[in-house]
Amino acid sequence: TLAFPDHHRYGRRAVNQIQRAARAVGADAIVTTQKDFVRLESWLPFDVPLATLSLTVSVSPPGPFRAFLSDCLVAARGRGA
Repeated sequence: TLAFPDHHRYGRRAVNQIQRAARAVGADAIVTTQKDFVRLESWLPFDVPLATLSLTVSVSPPGPFRAFLSDCLVAARGRGA
């Protein structure tokens, strides 16, 4: 497993690191999120096939999160945002 920060801009060094790690463990595929696939697409083809994983996020229970989000929006409007 390799982890990169959110919104990471993949360069040659990171792409090489990913491919080396995949080869080192004999991976059949490199799995990434659809969001990161878009950032890696320009580096294709990879030595190891690149597969995407779709993620769905849900908040449970939704009530407290909705209240938090509503409070944030009210505060932002109060600041003129």
